[in-house]
Amino acid sequence: MKQVLTQQEREGFDKNGFLIIENALSSVEIAELVAVADDLYGRYEAETGTGRLEIRNCLAQHRSLLNLVTHAKILPVVVGLLGPNIKIRSSHLDIRPPVARESVTNQLGQERWGEPEQWHIDGPLYGYPSIKGLVPMMEIKVGYYLTDVVESDSGALCVVPGSHHFDYRALAVKKPKIPEEYVYRVQVPKGAAIIFRTGLWHCVASNLSNTTRKVLYYAYTFRWIEASDYFTQSEEILATCTPIQRQLLGATASPARSPLGNEPAKTPCSFYWYTEPQDLPLQAWFDELHAATA
Repeated sequence: MKQVLTQQEREGFDKNGFLIIENALSSVEIAELVAVADDLYGRYEAETGTGRLEIRNCLAQHRSLLNLVTHAKILPVVVGLLGPNIKIRSSHLDIRPPVARESVTNQLGQERWGEPEQWHIDGPLYGYPSIKGLVPMMEIKVGYYLTDVVESDSGALCVVPGSHHFDYRALAVKKPKIPEEYVYRVQVPKGAAIIFRTGLWHCVASNLSNTTRKVLYYAYTFRWIEASDYFTQSEEILATCTPIQRQLLGATASPARSPLGNEPAKTPCSFYWYTEPQDLPLQAWFDELHAATA
């Protein structure tokens, strides 16, 4: 059987904590998503007063952003890594215009909310459960690049390969300075995607180029973990979704299915914990995909 995720890719992901998928987005997809991002920037950037824009739960802003949760080139890899019992924990649009070189006074990874960011892992405020400082693979994040980030100092995502094997508590007690030779700068052309464990040490370098950096991020986690930028999606959005999209948005795959079973007064039974085949359409889809590529 031909694997959707090759053994080499899986071993590389386990070792380094990330994969880069070239040409994940087509030129048509890029143009459409850039137009959506530019429209949102025009509508909301003035509210920030900084020039930078982050929109959380961005998938609720436009159908094109919602459709990325089931992207045909990326979703098989996500399911291959996490399994089918998953949903979206967070989605966000990140737009970072260039900043003046003389305004950047901090070294890479030393500033939490300024330029550049502090080294960090993603997770709730008080942290995911850990075993001797190591965080289990609770989620993975996909970053879609809508603009080129190929030049030096163009606002690259910086990662420390293999750092998901480090004791992350070191990040909480001090601001570590990572030697440049241990840093991998994700410098990729538009259309590429990165898939990474959010337990990987990472930060974003300052954008000192002449181009505004535009990236979309989607974090996938297990269905029984609470989302971070929504509680439930609106019925208007869910009504337009396929069963797989509904699952990934944390809802029942069918509107007729109660989250506590069809007789919640008698036998309340959470569809997150006690699943039926209809609750995981992603499982059937993934099985069919494997059969088709065998």
